[in-house]
Amino acid sequence: METKKESNEDMKFKTWKESTKSLLGTIDNYCFQPFSISVVPDELRKWNENAYIPKSISIGPRYKGATRDLQQMEEIKWRCMGTLFARTQQHDGEQISDICTKAILELDGAVRASYVDEIRLDRKDLIENCVILGFIK
Repeated sequence: METKKESNEDMKFKTWKESTKSLLGTIDNYCFQPFSISVVPDELRKWNENAYIPKSISIGPRYKGATRDLQQMEEIKWRCMGTLFARTQQHDGEQISDICTKAILELDGAVRASYVDEIRLDRKDLIENCVILGFIK
């Protein structure tokens, strides 16, 4: 049992180390700031817990697919992104998707380090979320 706990701690340390390394690599570019994407403080949240939970659309990975309404909006986001991809004249949609995915894959650690709380999405889900987020922005 101790081995399992150690390996979990090792994985957490490895993830933290990768995030920190990525974040430090972006500081010269002023792209990311550590913990720049925060959460609503408990002191504010306690007055109306539901006021800070998205109802129709969530932007970012924190509430991705948390409710049925949010899950339905995920499909709409993908459709919008597909429409934007189809409008390009230099590349086809698949090429653009590959370009965006590769660029965001390199930023995985920096993106995770930007959030105050832990992002519980695997790399694939985080990349998908960030590609969509980039087009919404």
